[in-house]
Formats: sequence, C-alpha cells, structure tokens
Amino acid sequence: MEDLKLEKELSLLKNKLILSWIFTILLFVLIGVYTYPQLKSVSLLKAETTQRVNEYETYVQKWITDISIFENKIKEPVVKKLLVSEEGKNFFTTEFKNETSQPYETFLWEKEKYIDDMKKSWVIDERNQQIAKVLPSYTEWYSVDGNMTDLAFVNYVESLLRTFQLRTTSKIWIENLVPVDETQTEVSTQIFYIPLRLDLVWRKADIVEFLYFLQNVWLVATIDEKNNNALVFHSDNLVNRIIAWQKRTLSYNIYENKLVDIESVEFNSYIDNSTTPRPASQLSPQWFFTFLKNGSEKNDEYSILIDLKFYVKWLPTYKIEVFVESVIKKYRDMSVQVESILSEARNRKTMLLNGNIVEIIPTMKSIDTYLTQVEPQINRLQNGLNKKENLNNIYKSASELNYELWNLEQYITSVQLDENKK
Repeated sequence: MEDLKLEKELSLLKNKLILSWIFTILLFVLIGVYTYPQLKSVSLLKAETTQRVNEYETYVQKWITDISIFENKIKEPVVKKLLVSEEGKNFFTTEFKNETSQPYETFLWEKEKYIDDMKKSWVIDERNQQIAKVLPSYTEWYSVDGNMTDLAFVNYVESLLRTFQLRTTSKIWIENLVPVDETQTEVSTQIFYIPLRLDLVWRKADIVEFLYFLQNVWLVATIDEKNNNALVFHSDNLVNRIIAWQKRTLSYNIYENKLVDIESVEFNSYIDNSTTPRPASQLSPQWFFTFLKNGSEKNDEYSILIDLKFYVKWLPTYKIEVFVESVIKKYRDMSVQVESILSEARNRKTMLLNGNIVEIIPTMKSIDTYLTQVEPQINRLQNGLNKKENLNNIYKSASELNYELWNLEQYITSVQLDENKK
C-alpha cells in the first residue's frame, strides 16, 4: 500500500517537472519571439539617439552648412536669386561658416556685433561712397554725391575726351538705357547701362592711352583687410593724366572713376605698323602699350569707332515714365499688328514663318487672346502714369510685361505673307 502511494507521488512529481520544463521552454520562446526584437529596437533607438545628439551638437556648433535649404523658404526674388547664385553660395560658405570652437549662436552674435561696429565707424558709408564713384545713381538731382543727371553724363564723357585730347563728331547723349538683367524688375536694385557709340580721332598715343584707361577703370585689384576691407582699385603710372575738372591729390587714381565697358571697337587699320620682330619678353600688354605710346608712330593720326557701356543704378522719374509709355505703345502697336496679320491670314491659304509655309492663325489667335487679357494691366499702367503714383511699382509691372511682349514680338516679326491666295 505504501509502495502504491509512493509511486503515485513520484508520478505526480514527474508530471510537475515535465510541466515545469514545458513552461520554461515556452518562457524562453516568448522571450525570443517578443523580448529580443524589443531589445533590438531599443538598441537601434539608442544608436539613432546617439546619432541625433551628435548631429544636434554639430548643428549647435556649425549650424546649417547647405544653403539650398533656404531656396523654398525665401520669398523675396532678389535675395533668393542672390543666395542660389554661385557668388551667393561662395559668400554664404565664406562668411557664415563657423571655424571657431564656440557655438554658432555666439559666432552669429559676434558677426552681428561686427556689422554694428562697422556702421558706427562709418565703414559701410565709406564703402558706399567708393561704389558711388564707379556706379552712380541716375537721378534728376546732381546736388548729392554719387548722383548723375543727363547733363552730368554728357559733361563726364566730354571731360574724358578732353583729358585724352580726342575729337569726335558723334552725338553725346542718353538715347536709351538697357537693364543688365532683364529678369530683375526692381528699379531700386536694378543696374542699367547707357550705350554710346563714338567715332574718335587724334594721335595714336592718345587713342592707345584712352583704350588702356577704359580697360582698367573701376577694376578692383584687391580688398584691403587692414583698412576695414576697403576696395582697392587698379593703379599704375602708365596713364599719367587727370580727368578734366578733377583735382590731383596724393591719393588720386584715374582708374577710380565711373564704370564703363568696351562693347566693341573697330580700327581703321592695324594699330601697329612696325615690321621689326620683337622678342617674347616684349610681348606683354603693358610693354606693347608703352611701345605704342612712346614709339615712332605715336604722333600719327589714328581713328577708331567704339561702342561703350556706361553703368548706372536707379532711374529718374521721367525715365520711368518714358519706359512705361514705351511699353504701353508697344502693346498697342502689337495689338494692331496682330489684328492685321489675322485679317490677312484669313484671306490667304498659308503664311510664311522663318521661311517655312505654315498655318499661323491658331497661334495668332492665342496671342490676340493674351493681349486682350493683358489690357486691364495696360489700363492700370496708364492710370498710374496719369496720377504719377507708385511709379516704382508701375515700373516693375511694366518691366515684367515688357519681357513677355518682347518674346511675342520675336514671333510676330518673323511672320510674312505668302503669295498663295485661297
């Protein structure tokens, strides 16, 4: 009897041990199935957190190093265009790259303090005065330094000719202004150039000096870091002249004058008539310039036809009015022209476009529809001119419209009537 009881107890214990092993195995399975992935996630989260902390510390130290992040955040077209340009990117990486060990916030604060100190020390004003010497503001008033009027422009060109003793039969005046960047429509920041063609004649030495002056005027040689980053213009003794009405001082530099470019130049004959070969050491531009200025041909009469670009910023009120009036006239002339072409096209079988016979009525109808849609804008421009209000905004609107009309004008002027009748 006791043996039977013992056997039952052993059997019960055995079953409990088996169940215990089963539960232990199940527990390990559960740990493997559920706990291990969680532990792996925790490990990954820890690594990611460590990475984010390092990135944050880098951000605090270096801030944003990729300028492209601003492209979709900046609404002002001028600033956006500047930042995404190659010059803007270079400026960003040069001026806003923190190479110090201090946090970027401190670095930026010191930049701000530096700019404030520059303002207080009149450095920015001095820089603006330097720029105004080479890039004047085109206005109605000449009383302010750095401004240029129509008369002042004529006087300046005449002074240049007197300085280099040159004669011309060309008319010196401002016929029109051309924007350097036609996509830029803000008159307050836009730069224009005044085209001027001159036929010049006098001694070859004077012609050569004048050309050399034009090549080097306004040319920035370097930045003076010791003198508050002042602009340092090209300077040499090859042109030893003073522009008429200017005074010679110890710091006088003839090249520190109004910005001008040579667009093209036509010579009536080759400028060097000598036939004696020269060694390679005498082929530099400076040597050639000195040779022509002082050589046996220096007193020979010589003539050139030259196209120049004189650069200015801003526009006087009356120039804005003239420009807006020209855009309105262009629109009205184009409307009449489109109607005329459509009328002729309906009576002909085909028309010519760039030498190809095509059906142009659908395109001309689209242009006519566009011109009809633009008419309210033209009316607003005319109304603004009549009231002389918000001329800067009117100029911007007229500039944008002028760009569109110019593109249409290229198509319209290429259309010719074909001889084939219906």
